[in-house]
Amino acid sequence: MKHRQKGISAVIIIFIVGFVGFIIILSWFVLGKDKNKENKSTSTTSANQQSKAQDFGANNTDYGVFRADGYGTIVKQKGATCEEGPCQEYNYAFFNITKTSNTKLLDYLQMQGASPFFQERAIGIGCEDNGHISYMNSSDTKGTHTYSFSDEDATTIMNATAENPVTVEIERLQDSRGNIKSSKCYSYFSTFKIVR
Repeated sequence: MKHRQKGISAVIIIFIVGFVGFIIILSWFVLGKDKNKENKSTSTTSANQQSKAQDFGANNTDYGVFRADGYGTIVKQKGATCEEGPCQEYNYAFFNITKTSNTKLLDYLQMQGASPFFQERAIGIGCEDNGHISYMNSSDTKGTHTYSFSDEDATTIMNATAENPVTVEIERLQDSRGNIKSSKCYSYFSTFKIVR
């Protein structure tokens, strides 16, 4: 009988230890999930705050991100500096803005006045050559680089019209050194992403 009681006691002890272990593991799992939710919530909030802080013109800056509907046009430009002889003409592409909710951008465009890189409600996006668009841009974070649109994106922008515009997310990075405007293919804006 004592042997039988020891067997029952061992089974009860094993059951209790297993049950307590199960509770510990379950609580660890639940607390871990809550902590992950908290971390995800914090990172989402940070991303939202960061996104809002990066809107073009936020805090009276002249950089940031905005979305705009519009279409491309090409204008014949003359080189700014000509050595001997007449200046060479080249094709410069503009993104004509038909709609944007960013009023700071519209104010910024008005302030630019006469410039080879801006027109009324249009921003310069670079030189066009046989359907290919490339541009130079300077910023604090990336330095001075030459960029190119993919052929698909260039075609999409240039085939858009005022009646059938394309939506583009455009970013201007901060450039505290001042823009390098000597390049005929310069764009004040750093990135262009078609919203599909």
